[in-house]
Amino acid sequence: MIQINKLGMAVITGAAGGFGSCFARRLAERGHNLLLIDRRDKELRELCDSIEKDYGVTAESLVVDLTNMDQVADLAEQLEGREGIEYLINNAGFAHRRDFSDISVDRHCDMVYLHVNTPMQLTRAVLPGMIERNCGNIINLSSLGAWLAAGDVQYAATKTYLIVLSQELQEELWDTNIRVQALCPSFVDTGFHNTTEMTSFPRHSIPKRLWMTSDAVIDCSLKSLEHRNRPIVVPGWRNKIMCAALRARITQPIIRWFERRNKKKLQPDVQRREIELNESTSRDDSKARSR
Repeated sequence: MIQINKLGMAVITGAAGGFGSCFARRLAERGHNLLLIDRRDKELRELCDSIEKDYGVTAESLVVDLTNMDQVADLAEQLEGREGIEYLINNAGFAHRRDFSDISVDRHCDMVYLHVNTPMQLTRAVLPGMIERNCGNIINLSSLGAWLAAGDVQYAATKTYLIVLSQELQEELWDTNIRVQALCPSFVDTGFHNTTEMTSFPRHSIPKRLWMTSDAVIDCSLKSLEHRNRPIVVPGWRNKIMCAALRARITQPIIRWFERRNKKKLQPDVQRREIELNESTSRDDSKARSR
C-alpha cells in the first residue's frame, strides 16, 4: 500500500539502471516519493513497480530522451510546476573509448546535451522552488575522469563542467540550506563499462581493489550532503589519493606520460575488440536480412 508522506520528491535521471536505480532504492527506503526518468520504458516501469511494492512509496516513470532538447525543455517545464522537489539527481550519461576525431559530430553533441545542457536546464527548473523553501539537494554525476581524459576527451570536458557548476553554484547558495554536489566516482561495477561504446575499455587491466560497489558510492554521496563545504565528493580513500595526484600540477607530466604509454600498449587490443564488434554486428545484420 502506498503511503502519503511529507518528505520531498526525488527526481532522478538515467534511473533505469546503474547509479540511478541505486539512488532510487536508497531514497525510497528513506520514504521519498520518486520521479524516475529514462529512455528505457520497460526497465523503468519494472523498477517503479518493484520500488512501490518494496517500499510503499509512489514511483512515477517518465520516458524522456535527454539528448533531445525539445523533450528536455518540456521536462524542465514540468519540473517547474512540481511542488516539493527535495532531490534532483542528474545521473544520466555515457562515455566513448575512441579518439575525438573518430566520433561523429552528432554523437559529440549528444554528449554535450546530456552532460551539460540537460543538467543545467533541470537545475534551473527546480532551483527557484528549493530557494523558496530553503531546502534541497542537487547531485551531479561527474567522474574522476574529469581530471584525466584517458581516451575520451569530450567525456572529461563535460564532466569537468559538472564539477565547476556544482562548486560555483554551492558557493552562490552558501547562506541557504541547499546542497549542491559533484559526485566523482572512479571504477564502479554498474554496467556503465559494458555498453557497445565502451567495448574497448581495458577492464581486465584494472586491479579489483580499485573497483567499488554502487551502494558504497551512494552511501558516500548521501552522507556527504550533510556537509555544506563539500561540493566535490570522491568516494573511496584510494580514489581520493588518485584524485589528489591527478589535480596536482607537479604530477601532470608523469600522469600524461603514463597515459600515452598505456594507450599505446593497449592499442592492439582495442583494435582487435573493434574488429570483433564489427564482425558480430555484420553477422547480426546478415541474420536479420535472411529472416
